[in-house]
Amino acid sequence: MKSQMQNVEIFNKLDQFLKGRGFDCDNARIFSFVKERERIGVFDLPRHIRGLVYSQLSAQIVWARVEVKLEEIDELFFNYDIPSIKRKDGLYFSNGIKRLNCANRFIEKYMSGLHHNISVLERIDGIEGGIDNYYLSMPAEQLVEILAAGKYKLKWIGEALAWEYLRNVGLDGIKPDVHTCRIMGANRLGYSKEAEASNNEVVSAAKEISKQTGLSLSMIDALLWAFCSESRASVCGKNPKCNICPIATYCNQDNLA
Repeated sequence: MKSQMQNVEIFNKLDQFLKGRGFDCDNARIFSFVKERERIGVFDLPRHIRGLVYSQLSAQIVWARVEVKLEEIDELFFNYDIPSIKRKDGLYFSNGIKRLNCANRFIEKYMSGLHHNISVLERIDGIEGGIDNYYLSMPAEQLVEILAAGKYKLKWIGEALAWEYLRNVGLDGIKPDVHTCRIMGANRLGYSKEAEASNNEVVSAAKEISKQTGLSLSMIDALLWAFCSESRASVCGKNPKCNICPIATYCNQDNLA
């Protein structure tokens, strides 16, 4: 693990670099949900369904393709009116998403589980005294385990998409994905001994970084994602651009054989 000083310097440099390239992570999509939660206080069941749908739309696709169609996607899902959604089958929604040209390769599978997942969320809302109260009653990583593999398992939702869903309802967290697992791995920033950090290592490292820097987990995620993603700065992707990297001195990439 890096020292507090190193972590402060790394994330300050990332923030400055990204802002210099026109990417202000304070305006990242995930913070719109944080601000929405601050404004309204409680996310109702339709907003949770929206967050779950958005998480599935984000899988294996450049988010920019989806982002520009969110208003049309909301209309496709009847602005998350539950009775209206239940009157249509999964194919209706997967075909609609394809027509909007923002479908990923799993979309038919994801939409086939939509009714089941809504039923699970309704069950949580009824049994646990409100879905938001239940989610806020425990650490986010415990909730991820429950939604991905536990008592309230959601169909076709693993840990990464469970984290994405929680961020889409304004809860603080970091999504372990190809970018965060790679940049935190042994061949890059070295928060793991493995080439790619595990999901647990990403979350654990981010929590320590958050304590040391005062940054939220969501901001740490936003900075790393924007730095790596092809649709943003695209510096530390599969083929890293080390010659322009502002944090190269903290990286193990040069140690590769």
